[in-house]
Amino acid sequence: MAGVLTVVLIIVADQLVKYFVAANLALGEARSFIPGILGITRTHNYGISFGLFDNISQLLPAILAVALTVAIAYLLKTGKIRPRIQRWAAIFVIGGALGNAIDRVFRGYVIDMFEFKFVNFAIFNVADVCLVLGGIVFCVHYILFDFKNSKNKEAQNGDS
Repeated sequence: MAGVLTVVLIIVADQLVKYFVAANLALGEARSFIPGILGITRTHNYGISFGLFDNISQLLPAILAVALTVAIAYLLKTGKIRPRIQRWAAIFVIGGALGNAIDRVFRGYVIDMFEFKFVNFAIFNVADVCLVLGGIVFCVHYILFDFKNSKNKEAQNGDS
């Protein structure tokens, strides 16, 4: 239940920030948020991650996001994702994927707004942050613990 609530909170936060930006900034308009560090620039992303495959049909990434969500939800429900940190990471991925899918379905593009001023990096949104952080945490934890443990079990079984 806490996972469902977290997904809803991520989606609500993402959509509220996007609504605020859309209501207060014109496309391409920029404002300083933390001078020299973080700015708010309204952009529309018609591609997928980091603007790749710009101008593709928004239906495909939305379908992929829903499929990813269903697959992860299934893995969570069946207990295939067990470590607590991996479960929370997966929940963040679901929230981020659905946040951007909503934009794709109802707007035909994703609103991005956060821009690092100290480095040349893609402009991103709340959903992107959740997707990336969830994905990184899941993968790092899996590599450090699950992958290592499965290799140790294989080595022990091979020695028998």
